[in-house]
Amino acid sequence: MRQYQEEPSRRITGLSYPRGISSNPRNGVLLVLDGERVRYYRTAPDGSLREETAHGLTVAGAQSVAATKQGGYRVLVADPQGQATKTVHVQVSGAGARMVPAHDDPLPEPAWAIAPSPWGDMDYVSLSAWGIRYQAGTGRGAWRSEGARSAAGDWWQEMVRRRVAYEPDAVLVSRVVPTQIPIGRIRLTAVAQVPDGTAVEYDVSTDGGTTWTTVPPDANAEVPPGFDFAYRICLHTDHPLDLLKTPTMDRVEVRQVVATNGPAAALNLRVRARLTR
Repeated sequence: MRQYQEEPSRRITGLSYPRGISSNPRNGVLLVLDGERVRYYRTAPDGSLREETAHGLTVAGAQSVAATKQGGYRVLVADPQGQATKTVHVQVSGAGARMVPAHDDPLPEPAWAIAPSPWGDMDYVSLSAWGIRYQAGTGRGAWRSEGARSAAGDWWQEMVRRRVAYEPDAVLVSRVVPTQIPIGRIRLTAVAQVPDGTAVEYDVSTDGGTTWTTVPPDANAEVPPGFDFAYRICLHTDHPLDLLKTPTMDRVEVRQVVATNGPAAALNLRVRARLTR
C-alpha cells in the first residue's frame, strides 16, 4: 500500500474559508479558493510553496477554480440568484492577474464545480446535474462543448454513495396525525442551521398529504380546514460538493392554534434531518 506523509515546507496556513483547490504540475502552480479569493502558490527552488499575492484575485461569486496550462486559471462564478452559469478567465503575467471578459464562457446549465483538463491549453471540465461536460477552447476567445469527451448520466448518485457530495435536494415527510377538532391555524417552530447558499421550506397538509401549503416558521399560519395533519420539510443546497454547506434540521414542533390564539394541542412531531451524504 502506498504511504503518504506531510511535507511541512508545503503546508498552507492562514486560510479563512478554503472551498476548492487546483494545480498545474507543469509549472508548479497550486491554486486555493479561499472564500471568493483565489490564492496563487508556486513551488520555490527549495521545494517550499510560496504565495504570489500579485497573481491571486478576488472574484465576486466565485464557486470553484481550475488551473490552465498557460499559468492562468478559470473561475466558476454564480449570478445574483446563486446559479453558477458561467466561467471567467484570469490571465497571469509578470505584472499581475486580470480577468479577460472577452473569454467568459456561458455554460449550458448551472454547474457545481470545474476541474482542469489534461488536454488543450484552455480546456476545462464542468460538473453539473447534466453530467460531466468537457469545454474545449476554440483559440478565438470562445468555448464549445465536446460530446465525445463529455459524459451525461446519473453519476451524481455514485458521488453521494461514496459520501463525497450531498444530494442537492431532499424531502422529509412526517406521519399523518388525526386531530379531535378541525385544524384551521397552526404554528410551526423549527430549530435549524441554514448556511448561505442553502434553504429550508416548510409545508403542511390537512388532507392526508394530498395537497400542501407552505408556511413560515415561528408564526401563526392559516391552513385549509381539516381533521388530520402532516408536515413536509424541503432541504436544498446550491453547493452539493461543499461538505460544510448543508441545511441541518434539529427539531420541529407544531401546535394547533384556536380562535383565541392560544395553543389547543401540541402535535409534537419531532425530526432531525440533513441532506444525504
